Amino acid sequence: LDAAAAARCLLAQWHADASAAGRHRACALLRAQWAPFATEAQLGLSRACDAPLLSLDGVRRAARALGASGNSGALTRCSAFALDATLRCVADSQPAFRSRALKALSTIVEADPQLLSRPAVLAAVESRLTDPAISVREAAVDLVGRSLLASSDLALAQRGYRLVATRLRDVGISVRKRVVRTLRDLASARLASAAAARAAALDSVGEAEGEQNAKDGQHSVLASDGNGTVAVAVTGPKGGTGAAVGPRPDSLVLEICASLASVLGALTDEESLRSLLLGALDALFFPQANGSPGGKESVAAEKPSPHRGATAAAGEAAEGDGDELAWREAVERVAAVAERVPPESWLPALLGVGGGVGGPPPASGGDRDGMSARAAATASAAAAAVGTRAAKLATALVDVFLEASAEFHAGEKSAEDASSLEGRARLCALASTMKALASARPDSVASRVSSLARQLGPDQPPAVLHAMCSVVTSALPLMRKPAPSLVRALETQLGALVFTQGAAQLPAAVEALCAVAHSEPTGGTGAEAAGGGALLCDVFDRFLTFLNGQMRQAMAGAVTKAGQQPQLPLLDDQAAVGVMRAVFGIGLLCRYHEFDSPVAPAPVPPNDAQAAAAAAAVAALHPAPTSVPRGKANDQALRALFWWAKHPKQEVSLHALRALGFLWVRRPAYLVPCSQLVQLALSDDVCPRIRVQALRNFAELLVADETSALRRERASQLSSESAACVGGAVTAAAAANNANALNASSPDDGGVSSGVLQQYLPRVCELALDDSTAVQAGAVAVLAGA
Repeated sequence: LDAAAAARCLLAQWHADASAAGRHRACALLRAQWAPFATEAQLGLSRACDAPLLSLDGVRRAARALGASGNSGALTRCSAFALDATLRCVADSQPAFRSRALKALSTIVEADPQLLSRPAVLAAVESRLTDPAISVREAAVDLVGRSLLASSDLALAQRGYRLVATRLRDVGISVRKRVVRTLRDLASARLASAAAARAAALDSVGEAEGEQNAKDGQHSVLASDGNGTVAVAVTGPKGGTGAAVGPRPDSLVLEICASLASVLGALTDEESLRSLLLGALDALFFPQANGSPGGKESVAAEKPSPHRGATAAAGEAAEGDGDELAWREAVERVAAVAERVPPESWLPALLGVGGGVGGPPPASGGDRDGMSARAAATASAAAAAVGTRAAKLATALVDVFLEASAEFHAGEKSAEDASSLEGRARLCALASTMKALASARPDSVASRVSSLARQLGPDQPPAVLHAMCSVVTSALPLMRKPAPSLVRALETQLGALVFTQGAAQLPAAVEALCAVAHSEPTGGTGAEAAGGGALLCDVFDRFLTFLNGQMRQAMAGAVTKAGQQPQLPLLDDQAAVGVMRAVFGIGLLCRYHEFDSPVAPAPVPPNDAQAAAAAAAVAALHPAPTSVPRGKANDQALRALFWWAKHPKQEVSLHALRALGFLWVRRPAYLVPCSQLVQLALSDDVCPRIRVQALRNFAELLVADETSALRRERASQLSSESAACVGGAVTAAAAANNANALNASSPDDGGVSSGVLQQYLPRVCELALDDSTAVQAGAVAVLAGA
């Protein structure tokens, strides 16, 4: 910088200040000092060659002097003029010029992030976030992101987050990518800041306390508890712990994660954007697995002390505690986001299912031959890493869930209503997360089914029961030989749920009970191995006997008038509830279990004890309901459900019609004898709710048909892979998929459902134009599946 030019700027500023203050003698003195510079300027001379150049420190002091007079300083007036001119250029008619003006404004705001809080600047940026040009919107997002990263103000960060988050669903892919990167960097910066604060809190622990802990054989671990509260946990040699709770961090990171997860669940159009979202969520949820700030090294670090670490075992224990605490904190982040966004829409992709973070599974057979050795090794390593991550997440998730369940029920018993709702919401979020994890990675949860079996009690919230039943259904088939005690406990608890829970939890309970019945206990033989099937037959008999009894009672009380159909008496409320549970339960049982076993007992000659014993053994291995002839269970269920579907009480009729849909999934051919009932349910003479239920049955039938085909294909693929890899031994995953494929549908359903539904398509097309929006949605769902 030219010292002469700096001197002229300072003299001009001082003269203006003295003139405004009325100090005339000072003005005269400053004019005298200005005269040499004015003469040189008139003569075209320059003192640059004679004047010394200012150092960097001198430039800083001159700048501070020029701007020291508040809003009247020379530099302040120049910057205000430059800011106003830039804001005017932001509204230019040319998109390219608007984009360049935003980039110039970005450099100004980055130097002073508080400028973004000015109304004029904020209004200009907000207007450009909705600019018709993609490049301008991208530049506006970049401007906000730079200002957020340059500031540590939480209020400014929250305001900027709300501005940027509005463009997460922008039509421009480049804008969405810029938003994802901005939010990722903002959340990572806040995680790093929180990690630094925790490290500082850890360093502030007194040396005397460290020495005392070392004498007692204790070590301190800094971590976060279940609610994100900073805590220093002191672990003794016998496992006892104590904690000192610190301040809570802000919830901005959770809001960012929830926003990204909601976009990931609805994203189907851009693979590069999907990969960017998955990478961002992976870095924010699991920093301990990526080496990011806030990971195991910073979130759960040992307290530095020269007296600690007397033995290697103490160091290994501290390291293990740090890893466990880091994963527990990851569980809390995932569960907190699960309260806002259903985890089924984003957690499977995050765990590598369907080409997520870990990518698709390694190729096999001919596909593997076409891959290079390095690519195959990379894919296998990525898949192994994702599997390890899922296992660690599952271990921490189950532990946190069991603790949260115990705390919730202890709080209910002590009548602590203040935290009851919060505890229930957290428990339900953990349960839904575990359900999504078990659905995506059942092998990671299979080893903990015995711990979760005790969580199926009737005192659990309905959402938790539904999630636990789904976990059992997904994970139990991977346990090739579950313990008989576990199977009996699950049968007892799930059997009780079938007769006590409402319609919302009944499908999951029945499906889990069927999964338990299809498992083979360790050392089970004969009747013991088929005990689950016998239990299902007993439940089926109880439901069918009750329905037949109510049917006979209704027919006995029917009033017949000349030329009219018999009018059935109305059911009282208690009987109606029992009938609805029975028809719903029997339909679900037929949906998930094949009662009509293909193995029939051979005819036994008279006085042949050996043949009778063989027939009894066959019957024990393949139990059947005793209330109906063997091999006729589905026919009897169809007859009972068909009768109750025509009952005048609408709720009973709706439940029976839905139960018929379950039975059609098992036997699509049953649609043929039910054709008149289906036509009546689709007609305009019935309530719209009946039409909606009939359409939902069609849609569910199509989905089940496609799912069964995919399960058979997947089971065949896994079986072939296991045969090629381990010399013909079928893996647990292959056996479980094969069992699911066989139990989910009947072998005679190939193409039957699609063929039968063809005759109803014209009527479904008409219902797509129905006055009821619910009927329209149901018809569109059927047409989309067909």
